[in-house]
Amino acid sequence: MADSALVWAVIGSVGLVLLAGLVVYVVPEHQRVVVTRLGCAVRVAGPGLTLRFPGLERISIVSLRPRELPIAVSATTRDGISIQVVAHAVCRITDPSRAVTVVPDAMEATVEVLESRLGAKIAQHDIWSVLPMRASLEADFPALASEVTTTWGVEVHELRVVDIETRLNGNLLRSLRRAPA
Repeated sequence: MADSALVWAVIGSVGLVLLAGLVVYVVPEHQRVVVTRLGCAVRVAGPGLTLRFPGLERISIVSLRPRELPIAVSATTRDGISIQVVAHAVCRITDPSRAVTVVPDAMEATVEVLESRLGAKIAQHDIWSVLPMRASLEADFPALASEVTTTWGVEVHELRVVDIETRLNGNLLRSLRRAPA
């Protein structure tokens, strides 16, 4: 009789430990957890311990650390020259709840917005004005992109243009001959 009580106590203890492992989640300091219950966001938790009801609630882990996103854009300038621009953007999630609920992947959507806005900005200029525009682009572009991304809870802090490349062809040479001195 004593042996069966001991077995049941061990089984109960193991069950409680397993249940606690499913219910309790430890959130590190640089992360937040968005808890959704039946598809609706109920709260943002962290850092520290957070509880969830298995089966009813799901957790989405969101890192608050800044991330460097690579951007590669192929664009055509106003004078018809094809160029490729490689840049890096530094972004950070500022509102975890929006980053999880508004778009499926906030960082991927941010990359798409940055690429489309950068391509549109390049298309407004001639080839000879793209290089001088680089400094103003790096200074003004984060605010321009953040107009859209703040609705997703993402803030663009910095843009660094790493490389601007084009192929030498007749159109490029004609365009550079027309460039103002």
